[in-house]
Amino acid sequence: MSQYKNIIIVGTNNTDRSFMAEVVLHQLCMENHLEDVEVVSRGLVVLFPEPVHPKAADVVREAGYAIRDFQASKLTDEDVKAADLILTITAEEKEKVLKEFGEAISGEDKTIATLSEFAGAKVGIPDPYGKESEEYEICFVTIRHMIETCFDDKINNTKK
Repeated sequence: MSQYKNIIIVGTNNTDRSFMAEVVLHQLCMENHLEDVEVVSRGLVVLFPEPVHPKAADVVREAGYAIRDFQASKLTDEDVKAADLILTITAEEKEKVLKEFGEAISGEDKTIATLSEFAGAKVGIPDPYGKESEEYEICFVTIRHMIETCFDDKINNTKK
């Protein structure tokens, strides 16, 4: 049993980095029979539902991950209230979540961290937006490594 049941990964527009992190973590949960863990990603600036960025989708598919029916979604108070783990892609996004959703967070037993912090990484996650496919690959490899580290060390308590 994982100690985290509702995990939200938060990015800016929810079409690339947060999406990639969601796909990797969701698959790890399924492979390790953690069906009781819900993993979703959300964006802080989502004006309308849109699909994942094509370059992000390509790199995820090429790595062998399945892409569920995905549309970018905006982070809501309900999301924050339901979550017990909120992972943001950047420190700026973490600060924005704390500022904008403080009431939904206060008094609750939640963990809020950047993915890098949670993984114990000393580097951030590169932003591939507007760059070549190789940059999306580098970003994905970085995210996958951090998610795998978090999963093994802090999420998958069934192996402990």
